[in-house]
Amino acid sequence: MEPLKNLVNKDVVKAYSNELEKHIVNFDSEQFIKIILNEDWEQRELMDRIHHIAAVINESTECSFDEVVSGLEKAAPNLPSGFEQIIFPAYVKLFGLNHFERSMKSLEQLTQYSTGEFAIRPFIKKYPEKTMEQMLLWANHENEHVRRLSSEGCRPRLPWGGNLPEFIKDPEPIFSILKKLRNDNSLYVRKSVANNLNDISKDHPETVLRIAKCWLDENKQHSSWIVKHALRTLLKQPHPKALELFGYGDPESVNLNNLTISVDELCIGESLQFEFDLTNKSEQSQKLRLEYLVDFKKKKGSAKKVFQISEFEIEPKELKSFSKKHSFKELTTRKHYPGEHSIIIRINGVEKESLSFLLLEA
Repeated sequence: MEPLKNLVNKDVVKAYSNELEKHIVNFDSEQFIKIILNEDWEQRELMDRIHHIAAVINESTECSFDEVVSGLEKAAPNLPSGFEQIIFPAYVKLFGLNHFERSMKSLEQLTQYSTGEFAIRPFIKKYPEKTMEQMLLWANHENEHVRRLSSEGCRPRLPWGGNLPEFIKDPEPIFSILKKLRNDNSLYVRKSVANNLNDISKDHPETVLRIAKCWLDENKQHSSWIVKHALRTLLKQPHPKALELFGYGDPESVNLNNLTISVDELCIGESLQFEFDLTNKSEQSQKLRLEYLVDFKKKKGSAKKVFQISEFEIEPKELKSFSKKHSFKELTTRKHYPGEHSIIIRINGVEKESLSFLLLEA
């Protein structure tokens, strides 16, 4: 798998150097490239590369902050839109904290070519009221990237962005933004709203459940997707009230039979196949959320991870058969350890049956 840091490579550095030279007075492109592509370059990870480049922009010019960001705004439309363009918002993050008004105008422009979600967070910490007022205004912006920034930027637990402790403690300032954007016509924006609520649910589950119920009561058809995505952590836990909101009742009448696994032993890097049957023994259809858990052997102890199989209705006396495959290939996000593992089948939050197997060194 290609390392993420290679999104920002030598070609990107040269392309940015050429463009910045056009729009920033006396920009020293030769020094810019030389300082960035030094002996430490290959060891730098993705975010380190981004912040390093942003810092070197500042070293390569004697222009003021306003002059530099004006150049960044002119350069941005001429460079490929994508993740690597967070180099420009990173510059605002590093050097714009004492230039609030100008920084807000710049992030509004620059986020349209990438995202300012990481750059906005130091401003929230230093100027919480002013920044959140600005983000509420952005929630009405014509550009979906700016509207998304107003939600994504204030997530309490943004991956790679660090936490916002005050919003973890009290998320109330976020809710007016989420309410405004929950029916946005852009899925990109609605996903951010759901992700923000999912963050909040980790610390304030009852508050998020109340919001979810209110949204579903107002318009179940329109709100169902965003609420389910927002409650995904609570559904995986499984939180009884979250399951109840979507009609996942007690699965006592559903029988699980013939659970089998393809092998009793396999090596790290291989896959395990498992099969089972479900039968609804009642006279009524039942809505099911079907998942499997892997109880992973860890370096110390064990840990369960939830994987969703399907959501569906099973009719009275109906039989359904399932076959799934789980890979034990090494991932950057998951390291496997040899030892006893188990597969567990869970229905509507209730663990029904499990089988153990041995995972061996490759």
